[in-house]
Amino acid sequence: VYRNSDGYFVDPTDKFGEGGVMKLSEKIHDAGLKFGWYTSGRATACCCAPDYPVMTDMSGGNEDADLDLFLSWGVDYLKVDNCGTGKGGKKFQGANKIMKNWAKLLDGRNITLSNSRFGCLSKRKNGKFFEEPPENDRYKDVYKSGQGSSKNCAKYANLWRVSIDIRDEWWSVLLNIRALIGRQSVAGPGQWNDPDMLTVGNTLTKDEDYSHFSLWCVTSSPLLIGTDLSKYSANSDLIKMLKND
Repeated sequence: VYRNSDGYFVDPTDKFGEGGVMKLSEKIHDAGLKFGWYTSGRATACCCAPDYPVMTDMSGGNEDADLDLFLSWGVDYLKVDNCGTGKGGKKFQGANKIMKNWAKLLDGRNITLSNSRFGCLSKRKNGKFFEEPPENDRYKDVYKSGQGSSKNCAKYANLWRVSIDIRDEWWSVLLNIRALIGRQSVAGPGQWNDPDMLTVGNTLTKDEDYSHFSLWCVTSSPLLIGTDLSKYSANSDLIKMLKND
């Protein structure tokens, strides 16, 4: 998605097919699913799809215009990242100001607001993200102790990321679930700590899938499916698990 000279997003039908995002949204809703969209509070993104300049322009400084477009698309879930450049775009500089503004814009709208990384991530002892398991103790003492989700996390979003990006590996599932320790007091109906999406249905074993799903359930974590559902039949173990059949 890119912007035209008037500052509005242009719907690239070559990327999303005939009918663009609107048609995609209709297909998703017809399947009984919710339609989510990603943007950043910064002016540009920190990454994009390989060999395709998609999503390089973000919402920093264009929040009002973007919200109108998201509403026209029927967006049910909006994930706002703190990733990229522009320091909040033309209007907003601080992380809390960005999320506070989005919360105000979405007030009264039937849209779930996800805070991807504005001041709610757990602090890691070595300050680094993990691409592979820590060398020594894989799961203990990775995050600093005594952390919790600040009141602003729950005040300005329905859910907020507390961990690094999950990997499709069992060690990563255990690592991310530990980021919830000490955060239960601010979670409740309509507001959730988010240790990232579910990776069930990909490369984990069946037992790991069930354990992963169970951990997210018992901790009241958001159940965001991170696999291609079209690969599974209605009678598959994965679909039965997701539907609690």
